[in-house]
Amino acid sequence: MNYPLGKFILNNVNFGIHDPLIPILKAAGYKCINHPSDSAAVIITLPIKYEGVEFSEVNGVPVNLESAITQLERYKMLMHHYCHQNVSCTISYSIDETKEIVDWLFNNWDSYVAVSFLFRNDPTKTAKDLGYDYLPQEVVTQEVFDAYISKLLPVNLESALGFAEVQDDCATGACPIR
Repeated sequence: MNYPLGKFILNNVNFGIHDPLIPILKAAGYKCINHPSDSAAVIITLPIKYEGVEFSEVNGVPVNLESAITQLERYKMLMHHYCHQNVSCTISYSIDETKEIVDWLFNNWDSYVAVSFLFRNDPTKTAKDLGYDYLPQEVVTQEVFDAYISKLLPVNLESALGFAEVQDDCATGACPIR
């Protein structure tokens, strides 16, 4: 239910160090770093480009600055028409929207189960700018995005273990550690 943070995203995805996709993605040129707080994991950067979504422009970067109330209204619509339990969502907001959010929650008390709120950082800031080792998603310029994807090779999944191979290995109910 959430719109993307920006048009050009570098998703930093956590993989277990034994995942058979890691050497395949490394061979194709994907950035791979050791997870800063988990020695059993690595982070691989996967590029995503969102076409057909309207974005605001901040310092030349197309980003999502959708208001918290617009997000809450979408949540409410999904709750009323599509969901029997709870729609999972994180509402990004800026501090100047706090009063409107409190009013919306009060006025829509019977329309929501639970939502998460996340203070909206400047989406043009890097992880280092914000004091983090990495961000799950980094909004980048088209130039940074194009430079990253220009170095990527096609991914060959032929050498990866498929579900059938794993299923055969686990036929007794005890899967081997890889």
